[in-house]
Amino acid sequence: MMKILMVNKFLYPNGGSETYIFKLGEQLQKKGHEVQYFGMEHAGRIVGNRLECYTSDMNFHAGGVGKLLYPFRIIYSGEAKRKMRRVLEDFRPDVVHLNNINFQLTPSIIYAYRPPARSVLPAAAVISSSAVRTGAFMIPGSRACLERSRQVSMPCVRLTEWWM
Repeated sequence: MMKILMVNKFLYPNGGSETYIFKLGEQLQKKGHEVQYFGMEHAGRIVGNRLECYTSDMNFHAGGVGKLLYPFRIIYSGEAKRKMRRVLEDFRPDVVHLNNINFQLTPSIIYAYRPPARSVLPAAAVISSSAVRTGAFMIPGSRACLERSRQVSMPCVRLTEWWM
């Protein structure tokens, strides 16, 4: 059994990214793995973590003075890093699955992990945007997804991407 932390900015049904993360988490739990989630707090949140620790909701469509800080918070979020660290320290996952962390969570959450000497926390990151139709960092030894055009290999991860 593995402990898996699923990370996605939205933890409520919002689109395809969330459908993917919820279904993957469901399947992992059916296989006997322990799954917890980290992302933004929201009234519609349907999954979570034991600490009930989430970042503040960032709604780009709402008005208000708080939006003045958004340009800074989408580059680096100290709040997301601190809260991610708390969840990592409490849950102590074997692997972290990063999905759709742009803007609200930011890559700052990657720096939340403080490994013991000579220790590595495996992470799988799904990367997609309007330019890249589908791509994924694969954990070494795992079965690669469907590969189409271009493959770049690195010693510890395989990056597969294909263009529109």
